[in-house]
Amino acid sequence: MARRHPAPMRQAATAVNPIIFIPARLGSTRLPGKALALISGKPMIAHVLARGMEADLGPVVVATDAREIAEAVEAAGGQAVMTAGAHACGLDRIGEALGRFDPARKYDVVVDLQGDQPFLPSGRSGPRWRCCAIDASIWRPWRHWRSPARKTIPTS
Repeated sequence: MARRHPAPMRQAATAVNPIIFIPARLGSTRLPGKALALISGKPMIAHVLARGMEADLGPVVVATDAREIAEAVEAAGGQAVMTAGAHACGLDRIGEALGRFDPARKYDVVVDLQGDQPFLPSGRSGPRWRCCAIDASIWRPWRHWRSPARKTIPTS
């Protein structure tokens, strides 16, 4: 007799309002200034910004501590939020930028797209976007936000 497996549980569909944040800084240890490194005549951050915008998931915002990066993002038609320079990681930088960009807590899902991934496939249907839990961090920021003073947002 064939063994029957239980039907997979299905979750009710919930509407989400996502935003993509790209953390970027000049102080890279391995390659200083990497966000502004030119690839085919454009800064790397402009390529990553374009991939995020092509995904058409929601607004794309670069969180940075460097005026030069913000200027490159704005020249490419994007939005940048200035953050403090002393963040331990990109998620801390995103947490600060999110609080500044979205004080009304309109966005309930944040996609953390790393600023050094300029060669992601284009468009929303690219394999990386379908599997973005592997290649980008996805978290619900306000569910874990503990206090306005807390800058780090837990990822688990």
